[in-house]
Amino acid sequence: MKLSVLVCSYNVQHLLRRCIASVAEHEVIVVDNASSDGTVD
Repeated sequence: MKLSVLVCSYNVQHLLRRCIASVAEHEVIVVDNASSDGTVD
């Protein structure tokens, strides 16, 4: 089954790596909402 996961983020740099890893077997699309904590990096 094909699945795409959309993750909306805002200042969650400390959580994002684990979030993406938990769904890494699927297509992951991350949308950032102008974070100021380095999430985009």
